[in-house]
Amino acid sequence: MTEPAATAVVPSERATVIGANASDVISIVSGALSGYRFDQYFNYPAQSPDLWAGYLATRLGKALDDPEQTFFVEDSPDGPVILAARIPVWDSDHFGFPMATVRCVIAPDTEAAKPALASLFARCLGDLRSRGVRFASARFHGDQLNVTHAAETAGFRYIESILWPVRASLPEVSLIPEVRLMEERDLEGLMALAVGNSYTRGHFYCDPGFNRLTVDSMYAKWLETAFRNNQPVTVIDFEDRCVGFFVVGIDEGLSTALGVRYGRLQSLVVDGRIRGKGLGVKLFHGTLEMLTATGVQQIDSGYSAKNHLSARIHAKEDFFSVYDENTFHLWLDPPNH
Repeated sequence: MTEPAATAVVPSERATVIGANASDVISIVSGALSGYRFDQYFNYPAQSPDLWAGYLATRLGKALDDPEQTFFVEDSPDGPVILAARIPVWDSDHFGFPMATVRCVIAPDTEAAKPALASLFARCLGDLRSRGVRFASARFHGDQLNVTHAAETAGFRYIESILWPVRASLPEVSLIPEVRLMEERDLEGLMALAVGNSYTRGHFYCDPGFNRLTVDSMYAKWLETAFRNNQPVTVIDFEDRCVGFFVVGIDEGLSTALGVRYGRLQSLVVDGRIRGKGLGVKLFHGTLEMLTATGVQQIDSGYSAKNHLSARIHAKEDFFSVYDENTFHLWLDPPNH
């Protein structure tokens, strides 16, 4: 597939809000949160069960300061409906054309909200087309059927489901000698390892519109970006060479909001030539131990529901699911092959 040169996206100083004043969005959402259960962090362990609502407002405030974001707001008889579309420069630069991600900030799961949802999807996609966006991905709460059906009507196609599990840190830590933190000397070899050894049923791989080699190189770029941004990356050594890595993180915003220190598991890759030796399981467990040693109290993760190997590892490590979401794709401008 030959991709055209990226179309420049000129950001404003803050997010664009269509259908309301930017200063009113947080108050609109905050007023509609009573009884709302579709936020990702609704069921996360916290010092108090209602702290997720304040964290949603905090995340929304940061998003309103993000010039890559556009918010679409409309009222319904049962409350506000808000969609957010983001055109991330990182993704657009890598794939060579403008791409967007679409999320639902809030929406009543009622019959009366359906017309507003349909209207917002039409306005959102019209705006993205007018800015030269060729592709949009979307993730919505797995149980929020109104939003899912509105996305399908708008042309989005289902790709995969993601499960988000959480586990409490264990009281005792037993570090694994072969698992350590990544160093500069590891970067080049691990970037090469990321190409061709990442999970090949992820949503970009499952979309034939994407060039497979470009997706391969994305995982190497993710690793480099994480390392250059001083994000923790654990690695595992085997027979005097580094054969796997695990990108992780400490979610300071979530930790502050929920009153519990949270670590996050993001991307695990092991050399496919030596699978079957238990190295992935050892890297996974060793990473949990290293996060626990830093004072992490809860660890969250995310994996595709069809990745049964990952599901077994998470179950073995006593993770339990707290959230699920479905991924959708829409080509606004069909890819060239």
